[in-house]
Amino acid sequence: MRNLAWLFIAVTGATPFLATVLGYGGTLFLMAASMLGFAAVHGTVRYGAKPIALFLVAGFIVGNFFEDLSIATGFPYGLFHHLPVAGPKIFYVPIAVGLTHAAAAYLAWSMGSLLLGRADQDRRATGAIAIALVGAFVVTGWDATGDAAAATITRGWVYPHGGGYFGVPLTNFLGWLLAGFCYTLAGGLCLRGATVATQPRSWSLQPSALLFLLAMQPILGLALPDRVVQDPSGQSWHSLALFQTETVAALIGPIFASVLAVVLALRTPKDGARR
Repeated sequence: MRNLAWLFIAVTGATPFLATVLGYGGTLFLMAASMLGFAAVHGTVRYGAKPIALFLVAGFIVGNFFEDLSIATGFPYGLFHHLPVAGPKIFYVPIAVGLTHAAAAYLAWSMGSLLLGRADQDRRATGAIAIALVGAFVVTGWDATGDAAAATITRGWVYPHGGGYFGVPLTNFLGWLLAGFCYTLAGGLCLRGATVATQPRSWSLQPSALLFLLAMQPILGLALPDRVVQDPSGQSWHSLALFQTETVAALIGPIFASVLAVVLALRTPKDGARR
């Protein structure tokens, strides 16, 4: 099954190259499905099928709750809305976006655990809280590598009043920290009764590889011709400046987290066996 996880990682990395064929909605759905497939396979190997299924359902429910709440009230992300190009919805939220939150919950959980020294072996609630806290920063860093392009250039969702981060307000990222913590913790609490199976070093490298490929995506935008784009508030931005800024965010955020997790994995070949 670990080889199947590598396949899902490869599909996730290749998805942006299919955008001209699939369109925005198809690309978003394929990426969400491949990330979710990775989470299901990678998590089943570690925790078992039923616990990881509960984890992903919890992530989906909590992630959709915060999306719907923000669209209706402005909390926690700020007032925004999804456009039809993002695909069919459940209430206000495209299905693909909800699936992405479920997958992001597992990515946050696995990266948080690895960065804390495979802390998922800690059965205490405080262990789950620590993982969720670290994981929330990881997925918020990932969001900073793509939300501006999605909101201002491809217009999968928009903030009507714009924002300082190329059409995205600060509240979006504060909301990701809160929602990321909550859905990662909700999922993590579903795993407390699961048997945590010992895994080799290759298993611990996989979440880092997935996060690295996700964070590399704004670099592709650097190859595109520069053009002036407007966010819904009417503010103009240079697309090249947007992609350069997202690339910087990738380097100092999720790519750094990926490299750090790999270094820790190389120092800890197996669970509980440090060199």
